[in-house]
Amino acid sequence: LIAPYDPTLVDLPNRLKPPSWSNPFGTDEMGRDVLSRLLYGGRISLMIGFVPTFISMVVGTVLGLVAGYFGKQVDFVIMRLADIVLAFPSLLLAMVIMYTMGASTLNLFIALSIISWAGTARVVRAQTLSLREKEFVEAANAVGVNRWVLMFRHILRNCLPSMIVLFTLEIPSAI
Repeated sequence: LIAPYDPTLVDLPNRLKPPSWSNPFGTDEMGRDVLSRLLYGGRISLMIGFVPTFISMVVGTVLGLVAGYFGKQVDFVIMRLADIVLAFPSLLLAMVIMYTMGASTLNLFIALSIISWAGTARVVRAQTLSLREKEFVEAANAVGVNRWVLMFRHILRNCLPSMIVLFTLEIPSAI
């Protein structure tokens, strides 16, 4: 959709052209636009970077909120599960998951999501533990706001700045 030319279109008279306004990265030895080929080829790489990061952020956020808000046994179970995931080398764990599930893009998304949710859960849990002691949370509890509404409407909104920083740090490492 955003590539200026067809990335497979061979145009021999325009081969090896330097960068210009019509071809910002120039053309290759077959006359194909290099920018169009770069954009076309980067689709899968960018998808492999963004989709698992998004999935792990959602899963880690929900588990971190639940662990931090409810505490006690729920917190213990979720954080020990996160410790187990973090104890293994991430590349090795991803390879084991891919080997057992088979090679496909969907399985790669699942494997990368499984190995990266724990860090997000820890950050959100820490934020939730500090936020649940604040006055606005106690006031919402006093007026009878539902626990889930309190977690997702009040606490999550205050966790978002730290999550945005975490998300921007995870994208380059996933790519």
